Amino acid sequence: MKKNNTDFASQIIELKNIELSLRQRLIKLDRLSDGYDTEMEMLHNRIAIVLNEMIENPIVKK
Repeated sequence: MKKNNTDFASQIIELKNIELSLRQRLIKLDRLSDGYDTEMEMLHNRIAIVLNEMIENPIVKK
């Protein structure tokens, strides 16, 4: 299945929302004040993989 701009935009927005949700949870747990939290690092690594896949499989123009 070929992806279009809307698919990529939706995926990026979803990744942003997941990251913001985790950030808010870690703030409430006071886990962002002492450096780079391990859970946040793991999420950022997963997001980087997704973004790399998006770059390697560019949008097909209609």
